[in-house]
Amino acid sequence: MSAGELETLARLKIPAILIHFNNGCFGWIKALQALHSKSKFLSVDFNPGNMAQVAEGFGLKGFHVEKPGELEKCLDTAFSAETPVFLDVITEPEITELPPVYSWIKKAEKKGSPNSQNPSAG
Repeated sequence: MSAGELETLARLKIPAILIHFNNGCFGWIKALQALHSKSKFLSVDFNPGNMAQVAEGFGLKGFHVEKPGELEKCLDTAFSAETPVFLDVITEPEITELPPVYSWIKKAEKKGSPNSQNPSAG
């Protein structure tokens, strides 16, 4: 949602590895809409795009990872780099998984939502 830190990492040449899990939506906002709006989604889905190109615009080395088999090579390159690296990893949207927010879990339990029993939700 913000890219200012990319400029700082590039300018200071901090050898950080940033991994962006790109699910093509504002996941937490979409989860809230699923809980409170009868799953009527408004302005939360978008084309995933290539966020590695955004990072490259700031001077980082960027990789756009679309297939699981590409990830290992990109990680190897990232760990051997002496400059910041940005990995844009395309993932599936996780609307069926409820984020670990107590009030959201309680709301889902009241509604009898299938994801209220999600063990990863806390």
